[in-house]
Amino acid sequence: MNSHLLDEVEQVLDARVRPTIHAHGGYVEVDRLTEDGVLHIRLLGACAGCPGTDYSMKYLVSEEVVGAVEGVTEVRLVQSVSDDLIFQALRLMRGAADRNATRSAPWSADRRPASVQS
Repeated sequence: MNSHLLDEVEQVLDARVRPTIHAHGGYVEVDRLTEDGVLHIRLLGACAGCPGTDYSMKYLVSEEVVGAVEGVTEVRLVQSVSDDLIFQALRLMRGAADRNATRSAPWSADRRPASVQS
């Protein structure tokens, strides 16, 4: 696709979309722009998997980009598990595992059965 069209898309995203998305802890990444004018994007950071993603797509990203960039006919969200979301999930699971291990470990001094305490 035309690099000039992608430049226009990036300018609109920078000026009208990204500040709002960033304010909520997320960011927008262009995945691709097809020959028929369909822009594919990813919403990442706090936006990955957020229940408000559909609203953000329809009322923020799509309206702004389609309305401002002639040649973009539609905006679609790429639904895949991002590296960022995987990292967040792993961090949460590790934290939960660490908390559970500390609370229920049979070897922790405050939780040892009376028969093994010295």
